[in-house]
Amino acid sequence: MEIRYDFPEAAKQRAHLAGIHPQEVWEVLDDPARVTHVFGEDVLAVLGATSAERLLMVGLLKATSKDPDTGWDGTWSVTGARPLEDREVQTLQEYRRQV
Repeated sequence: MEIRYDFPEAAKQRAHLAGIHPQEVWEVLDDPARVTHVFGEDVLAVLGATSAERLLMVGLLKATSKDPDTGWDGTWSVTGARPLEDREVQTLQEYRRQV
């Protein structure tokens, strides 16, 4: 199944309030050395870097299918983004040393 991302306007506004440009969110989601933490079946936290090496966390929520008969279509909705905390920076740096 192909993974896709949706970036609702409310999430863009939350990112903006945190000083994060929407393009930076896409860059983190495309970062080949990103770290993904899974919280249950429906929530992800993606740690990664922008092209300018700004370290961010992007929150994702499993999107609800518009057609209940077809099931989940692989779309994750961005819920927000913020700069990484110190412990998250450490996690990301440790992972990058291994890859």
